[in-house]
Amino acid sequence: MEAKKLINLRILQVLERYSDADHPLTQQQIISYLERDFDLTCERKAVGRNISFLREADYDISSDGRGVWLAERRFEKSEIQMLIDSVMSSRFVDSDNTKKLIEKLRREGGEYFGFHQKNVVNIDEWQKTPNKELFWTIEVIDEAIEHGGMVRFFYNHYGLDKTLKKRKSDKYQASPYHLILRNQRYYLVANVAGTEDLRTFRLDLITGIEPINRPSRELVTLPGYEKGVKLGELMNKLPYMFLDIPERIVFIAKESLINDIIDWFGFNFDVKKLKETVLTDAEGGDIEVALTASPRAIRYWFLQYGNCARAISPSHLVDTLKGDIARMAKNYGFAEKSDVR
Repeated sequence: MEAKKLINLRILQVLERYSDADHPLTQQQIISYLERDFDLTCERKAVGRNISFLREADYDISSDGRGVWLAERRFEKSEIQMLIDSVMSSRFVDSDNTKKLIEKLRREGGEYFGFHQKNVVNIDEWQKTPNKELFWTIEVIDEAIEHGGMVRFFYNHYGLDKTLKKRKSDKYQASPYHLILRNQRYYLVANVAGTEDLRTFRLDLITGIEPINRPSRELVTLPGYEKGVKLGELMNKLPYMFLDIPERIVFIAKESLINDIIDWFGFNFDVKKLKETVLTDAEGGDIEVALTASPRAIRYWFLQYGNCARAISPSHLVDTLKGDIARMAKNYGFAEKSDVR
């Protein structure tokens, strides 16, 4: 039998699990739950007295003629559902850890919290990483960033058998700076020892991580990052996770693409409507957009949106895209002499 001094905590746990505005508890019900779940006996007066103590400790416990209930929780039901859906759709969290996280979140909502049970039953049908080291990887990186230390790890890729393979036999040694979430993937922003730039590593492709007893290189010593980095601003310049130096990009796009441009680049760009139609094979008017972005990353963005966007400058980006388009045309059987514009 548990000690009486735990009764305060146990009553709170009973209220958290079994009560809400639609399911108030009488003192007798609380006593029954205490006996069943915790093997703890309690008198009615003690229940009332300890509920008063909990209210004095700022727990929002409401009551009416039906009974008492916990009126405010750490998370609203809508917040819990949003978090569950986020965990469910996260490709970088493996199936086992997805189930564990969802169960923890469910407990936050209490016994009567409803959620999409079928999604949990079918969790193995979702696209999930097989890498079960994610949370350990996050813990090691977090600790290294906080204390200014380095880490080393294997970086992997998928083989034809759909399992992770090491990119090289020895581990990368890196100074970690930030963890960021982008395009449903979790990334480490770091500097690899012996290089002068930033790189991104997908956390779900990292294995065997361990701390190194060496101080990390300060970010401000890297060329182009003397003033540090503003993550929000940087992410809007990287539609894909390539960390080359951003440049001023100018392009023409269909006006209907404006939502996609904002989704990928944020709101920090210049735009003007063109009087004449330049682009073909798509409906609507044309706009000219100027923004700052990674040339390497936006190259792939243009290949994705090539039917309704056309790069104007810088010239080296335009030339690269023309080469890409020519190779694509050849791969699809167009004559090599086709004039690809």
